[in-house]
Amino acid sequence: MTFRVQGILSKINLVPGEISHLNAKKAASLTQRIELVGLGSTAFEDMIMNTKLVTDCFRRSLGSQTPPEWNIGEGHGDLRLNCSSLYLTKAVEGINEEVPFGAGVDPFRKFAKYKLHGYIHTSDNVVRYFKRGTENGSTVLYDCFPANFRAGDLVEAQCSIIAFTTKENTIKVVFHMNALTLEDGSFSKAAEQAKAREHAPAIPYVELKRKNWYEEQDEDMDVGRTRRKFKDLRLADEDKTSGGSRERV
Repeated sequence: MTFRVQGILSKINLVPGEISHLNAKKAASLTQRIELVGLGSTAFEDMIMNTKLVTDCFRRSLGSQTPPEWNIGEGHGDLRLNCSSLYLTKAVEGINEEVPFGAGVDPFRKFAKYKLHGYIHTSDNVVRYFKRGTENGSTVLYDCFPANFRAGDLVEAQCSIIAFTTKENTIKVVFHMNALTLEDGSFSKAAEQAKAREHAPAIPYVELKRKNWYEEQDEDMDVGRTRRKFKDLRLADEDKTSGGSRERV
């Protein structure tokens, strides 16, 4: 069963960290993992309830009487959903084939060396990453890197429900992540900007006597020229006046 769910990223681990000191078995258990929270959304909580019904169907079909294990929890009063996908799978000849990693999934080729231990990246491990946008008035999906996602982003996850029995004869339900789409990253961006302003050093305010020295200098020069012209004009008028009076005498 495959479903889509929209929520806020509360936890995220999509870029492989330091694994140089892990053996092949532990490295093969590393996952691309996210945690979604609905923050009180009724649609999100309804999806959780419907998922419980599906889980009960798996439990009854497998004949188990033990409660199922699944990736749904609660924190700070909100229901949370965990989705993940393994980076690697044990190679089985004739069953699975190796496929290349998607752009930005393994940027430093940390998992390349584990092929020698029989672990490969298959189509079951592929997670597609998109960013929703608009083009000519239509909604389009653009490919993007896993590193583009931040906690606080509004996303849509496409997951598959996989159920299997464990060695303890319990049912474990896993939400396998197939794709992740960035719907709105403005929330995380605003939070990062607010955090940066909070930790930015205070710069003392210094009031300058002149905001623009060149403009004020030009302005002073223009005023000086005007005053000189006005003074010359007055002297010229006085000369004419005194000269005319002498003619009358």
